[in-house]
Amino acid sequence: MAERTPMQAAMRPGRRGPVMEVEKPKDLKGTLKRLVGYIGRNRRTFLVLLAVTLMITGTNLLAPALQQRAIDSIEGGIAVKLMLMLALLVLTYLMNAALTYLQGLSSARLSQGTVRTMRRDLFARLVRLPIRYTDTHNHGDIMSRMTNDVENISNSISSSIASLCSGVLMVVGCFVIMVCYSPLLALVSTLTIVLTIIASAFITRFMRKFFVRQQQILGAVNGQAEEMVSGYRTVVSYNRQQAAVRNFNDTSDRLKKTAIYANIFGGCMGPVMNFISNVGFLLIAIVGGYLASLSPENALHISVGTIQAFILYSKQFSRPINEIANQ
Repeated sequence: MAERTPMQAAMRPGRRGPVMEVEKPKDLKGTLKRLVGYIGRNRRTFLVLLAVTLMITGTNLLAPALQQRAIDSIEGGIAVKLMLMLALLVLTYLMNAALTYLQGLSSARLSQGTVRTMRRDLFARLVRLPIRYTDTHNHGDIMSRMTNDVENISNSISSSIASLCSGVLMVVGCFVIMVCYSPLLALVSTLTIVLTIIASAFITRFMRKFFVRQQQILGAVNGQAEEMVSGYRTVVSYNRQQAAVRNFNDTSDRLKKTAIYANIFGGCMGPVMNFISNVGFLLIAIVGGYLASLSPENALHISVGTIQAFILYSKQFSRPINEIANQ
């Protein structure tokens, strides 16, 4: 009996065709620790990124407060204060734009520097492996780890680190400010966040398995293509062209179906999160309008500018959670 190839060994027959065995991390904690170690080699860039992220978060938290004071000055008919608030608002937005540009540069430099070191170490490890390893492992899968997997790490570093840092700071800052403005409206915003977490957990449970399977099948497609190109003469000599085409088409069809399901579940995450956010804005407007209609002597009374600021803070408060859910 002929020995199975690594790609065939990774497949097992079933009632509905071959099923790819999903590889799970053997040591997630150790992997994250090594990744942090690679990022730590670019410590200066990482610290610059943290400092810029902190300043961006500060400007994002300052802008709604300035808008609140500007709107309240319109209601009070104070033109000088209105012009001052507008000037400060323009300056805040300009500073935010410049800092965002600097954050993008720092993120790109950090991700590319980390991935360059990782790719260099990976290649140095690869050339020291015994010949037995390359004979018993799919060449296309090895190439996929050198290209696709490393590129995914690069994209994650460039987008996730800044988002994670700014998200934590934004959630804490917005919650503290909202409680200072109105504890009742802060409670309403918290309820929408609970709905967001429940919805994202429900959708992610179905979405994650399709995205993992998509990456696994993509490695199988790369492996089949590489094997057919490198072993073309052998395939032709044994008249296995039709079998090779049939196997590749089967794997490609499974990749198409898996990618469709992954994109369907991934695409519905955004609209669901936006719907919940819009419901939250509506509740804030209703409750805020009621509180604004109360007598100024009432402890629950808030101004119209406070409602506007609260809507913006609520949006910034839920945005990091929505971004994490969409990823």
